Amino acid sequence: MAPLLCAEWLMRKSICVLLIMALLVCASFTTALAEFTVELIASPEEGGTVDGGGTFQDGSTVTIHATPNDGYTFVGWYRQTDSEPFSTDTEFVYELGEDRVYTARFEQEMSVGAIAEPADGGKISINEQGPYTSGQSVTVTATPEPGYAFVGWFDGTSATDPVSVDSSYTFAVTSAVSLVARFSPQYTLHVNISPEDTGTITGTGTYAGGSIVTLQAIPYDDYRFIGWVQPTDPDRILSTDESYTFNLEGDVNLTATFGRSYGYIWLQIGMWALIAAAALFAVWYVIKRRQLVLRRQARSAAGRTPGGPPRNSSSKPAQPRRPASTVVRRPPRNGPPRG
Repeated sequence: MAPLLCAEWLMRKSICVLLIMALLVCASFTTALAEFTVELIASPEEGGTVDGGGTFQDGSTVTIHATPNDGYTFVGWYRQTDSEPFSTDTEFVYELGEDRVYTARFEQEMSVGAIAEPADGGKISINEQGPYTSGQSVTVTATPEPGYAFVGWFDGTSATDPVSVDSSYTFAVTSAVSLVARFSPQYTLHVNISPEDTGTITGTGTYAGGSIVTLQAIPYDDYRFIGWVQPTDPDRILSTDESYTFNLEGDVNLTATFGRSYGYIWLQIGMWALIAAAALFAVWYVIKRRQLVLRRQARSAAGRTPGGPPRNSSSKPAQPRRPASTVVRRPPRNGPPRG
């Protein structure tokens, strides 16, 4: 009986082991059959090519690669819901565990060119060499040579209106740009004042050739401006306007002439005469007023009596009171007196 029980127990144990092994084999077989898909997208399509996508078994090591076309640069790998790249390397290696969709973004390369005009007028530099991507910040700097002045940066859209007059120009690249740094010889504008100490001048100094300059003559109070002349030809007046604007094409030496302003002088004399007359009138009025007050005081003093009230000239003098009269009855001349 015991051998039978032992044999039955061994059989049951063997069956359990076989079942467990079968389950393990099935699980391994099912796992080996799990596959995931990697989809790659190039944006824009003409920007470049991508490779490495497809269907892979779970846990496989996958390598994806992006190759930009000519004129484009690779920006990065993006997931569908991300706005920032998870990798900026053209080649990315990872272990696959689920379906993936990756986008390789490309941007068109942009160039920034800059030249000096004239070539010996100055030097130019760019803070960072290209190629550049859209929105990238670039700074170009112009340094004039001695005897030259920087005029401005021009981009070809206008020959007269520069995009910037700052020698250091910073901008965001949105397309290919070709800049020209224009330089001009420096010229001096000098003005003499004739006669001396009759006025002042503003606007002199050193300017780039071709600059539009404005001179301003300011005469002193008792002088007037006559005109702008050249020292070599003082009889020919270039302009009689106190504000004189012209195009500076070379070194210029001018003379600002002034003369006496007799109208202003007579105006000053009239004003001082009016002030003096007003002062004299004020003194005369004070004196007359004082005399009037003294006369009134003298009259008032003359109308007073010693020890009594002041005399009133408008009323009659008081009459002394007459004593009451006494009536005396006399008897009649004929006959006895009446009872």
